[in-house]
Amino acid sequence: MLDPDKFDRRVHMDFETYSELDIRRTGAHKYAKHGSTEVLMLYYAFDDEEPLGWIPEESPVMPQPLVEALRDPRCAKMAFNAAFERLIFKHVLNLDIPIDQWRCTMVASYYLGFVGGLDMVLQQTGLQSRKDPRGSQLINTFSKPAPRNHHAERYTSRNKPQEWEEFKRYCYNDVVVERELFHFLSAFPAMPEWDWHRYLVDQEMNDRGAYADVRMAEGAFEIWEEEKKRLALEIQRLSGLERISRGPFLQFLQDRGLPLETTQKAELLTFATDTSVPEDLRRLLFLWMEREGKAASKYAAVARGACDDSRVRGMFQFKGASRTDRTAGRRVQLQNLKRSVASDAQIPYLVGAIESGNAGLLRMVAPEGVSEVLGTSIRHVIQAPEGRSLVAFDLSSIESVVLGWLVYCESILDTFRNGRDTYKVFASQYYGLNYEDITRDQRNFAKPPVLGCGYMLGWKGLISYAEGYGVEMDEESARRAVSTFRTMYPEICEFWTWIYDAVKYVIKTGERLEGYRLTIERCETFLRIWLPSGRALSYQHPEVSSRIAPWTEILDSNGTPVDLHSLRETYQVPDEELVAMGWASSADLIENVSYMGTDLAGRWTRTFAHAGLFTENIVQSIAMDILKDAIVRMHQAGLEIVMEVHDEVVAEVDDSHVEWAKQIMHESLTTLPPWAPDLWLGADGYVSKFYKSD
Repeated sequence: MLDPDKFDRRVHMDFETYSELDIRRTGAHKYAKHGSTEVLMLYYAFDDEEPLGWIPEESPVMPQPLVEALRDPRCAKMAFNAAFERLIFKHVLNLDIPIDQWRCTMVASYYLGFVGGLDMVLQQTGLQSRKDPRGSQLINTFSKPAPRNHHAERYTSRNKPQEWEEFKRYCYNDVVVERELFHFLSAFPAMPEWDWHRYLVDQEMNDRGAYADVRMAEGAFEIWEEEKKRLALEIQRLSGLERISRGPFLQFLQDRGLPLETTQKAELLTFATDTSVPEDLRRLLFLWMEREGKAASKYAAVARGACDDSRVRGMFQFKGASRTDRTAGRRVQLQNLKRSVASDAQIPYLVGAIESGNAGLLRMVAPEGVSEVLGTSIRHVIQAPEGRSLVAFDLSSIESVVLGWLVYCESILDTFRNGRDTYKVFASQYYGLNYEDITRDQRNFAKPPVLGCGYMLGWKGLISYAEGYGVEMDEESARRAVSTFRTMYPEICEFWTWIYDAVKYVIKTGERLEGYRLTIERCETFLRIWLPSGRALSYQHPEVSSRIAPWTEILDSNGTPVDLHSLRETYQVPDEELVAMGWASSADLIENVSYMGTDLAGRWTRTFAHAGLFTENIVQSIAMDILKDAIVRMHQAGLEIVMEVHDEVVAEVDDSHVEWAKQIMHESLTTLPPWAPDLWLGADGYVSKFYKSD
């Protein structure tokens, strides 16, 4: 984990702090900058020595050996979520330690496929027993103001001396377990040093932050509060209910024949879109879903997180996307935004209307509906300050490009090399029309198959996937789309077979296997897939077991179809036992790969994978390598990067430097990596005062 050419010693550290702010709501940057934030204690350990404590109220002067270590560039500063420790040193203790001297065990954990905070990672690695379970209670006692109904304004060593001693032991123990985690991680091939340089660039981006229109964020919240009252009155008028809350509303619907169990959106939507349901009830369902929506939640996150200079910092987590190492969103979550409904010319008027906090004015400017407009306008809260512009560029169809390159599919690469549109190419095959005759609607129809079928989507999965793009497909059209894709690109299907067979072979035999520019090996408790860049994907505790094939038709004693997932949930036994019970035959069993990972509920559990998932992980990871290398080049050229969203990079530049920035960003994104000289790369972007959909 540590490069011996760079570091010859290390210091492991953990702060406990107090602040009037809630770090979960504001983020670490605003928290560390706030005047009320103070250091309660710092425990630290040199290399594998006994941890020591510095308690400022007992000894205001930091111990000299620690000061010397912090100033020593060859001493690695170690912490879990090291950004927090770094920011506390910088903004509370006025000690600005260069980012490249920090090594974060959280980031290193994410590189190996672990997820979450320290408690979760320790549980996933098997080190959980060493973590003090009282930590959260002690933090709530000492790190925040006391609840209003308590006698003290805050708790300290003076009014809670026994708990304070426990708090010190808790901080001491966190250093111990973080160091144990460091040794655990060091037993495996570590993040390359050049990947840590990417971390440095990421941290500088997060420290810089993106400029936000805080007045717009506050106005959006005011508008939404007004709109929720209006919607409640409308629901009340149509239903006759005196009180608008979940219980009475659910009972109202049940009394009118709707077999609802909850008021969750997914359940309500089923009936709201059912034309056999009376129109007045459908209207009520849509009004309720709109009122219960989260149209202003991201605006609230912006307002809470904006620092005094109106910049929102810490919005991105390096390697936060499990397994693929892609950057994940935090707090504002810019990764999950609807497309804007406003044209470039409309955006300033739309922003002004939202800034006003007047719902009526917003309806005049954008009659699509308050909830819809607020939800699609959140991008525009990110802006360029006076005299500056946002320059945004993204990689063109990067996942399709990488997939074609990975599987040696020349027809995909030739599509891009010849400047043709990959969606129109697919649509021309699907509809049997000339490329030039494809309509806009036909092109839009082609997007879900092109983007999803490369990852082994079947017709059922494609129907659901297409809904996310606003594309309706029936069984016949989805089956034909899947068949068309697989016929056009047989190299992709061949890769699915190879990658799954290769993974199973390595898990069973422990032997190393190479192919398709990849190297697959078993490393202790991990399956590792080495990418062309020299970085690896990691899967903990991989297994090969027999599972009932997902396409198996399962019937009960009456001949009624039974859902396989529900069957497994009911019996909680291996699939071989379900076969023994007569639910399927031995011929329905196939070999299935699994590993430890998170399920949809965020639980660490055994996760089953198919060839399409491995394909997706590999493609997205290679695409990430290309993007990150481009961002490093932009950083080295002097560009101020403020955001990284999926395959898009956003820089903030002086108005006079826009053309220079466009050239640097395009060149950086289209520079071929040394490990892929035969790849095609394209990039496009825009310049604007507002962040927007391109």
